[in-house]
Amino acid sequence: VQGQSVTVTSAAATTVAQAVTFPVAFASAPAAVVVTPSAASPNLFSTSIQSITSTGCEIRLHRTTGSGAVGVYVMSIGEGLEVGG
Repeated sequence: VQGQSVTVTSAAATTVAQAVTFPVAFASAPAAVVVTPSAASPNLFSTSIQSITSTGCEIRLHRTTGSGAVGVYVMSIGEGLEVGG
């Protein structure tokens, strides 16, 4: 299991993509990747993950209101040992 925080900058009514590199590469693509945006109310977000590989993934974030930088927490869960771990 690996956790990290990334920053995604977006504006209202837009969807942006942000590449994420895992801190340590997995032996194969992780079984699950979970993302949670963290911002003060009244910002509204939806998130998704795509292009998951052993070294990273892409976060897609849609922001309904507000603009600026958003902290996004990323948790990746592998099926086996991490390379070097």
